[in-house]
Amino acid sequence: NGCADDALWIATRSAAAPLGDAPIRLAPREGHSFPTPDGLRGARYWPKARCDHSGHHCVIGEELGCDSTAG
Repeated sequence: NGCADDALWIATRSAAAPLGDAPIRLAPREGHSFPTPDGLRGARYWPKARCDHSGHHCVIGEELGCDSTAG
């Protein structure tokens, strides 16, 4: 997290191997190493910001899903 003042959250998704369901909180200037399971063929990692205490309901980076509409 290169931010000086705000926490960031990193969300993950993978169809082949579980990477964890809860977003990872990174305090300002904190880093995190993500384990890569053997056989992982694809994964998605995306940053989220200005979230609630659990890393959800974010102002930036909240996933809406394929069936959601943006208005």
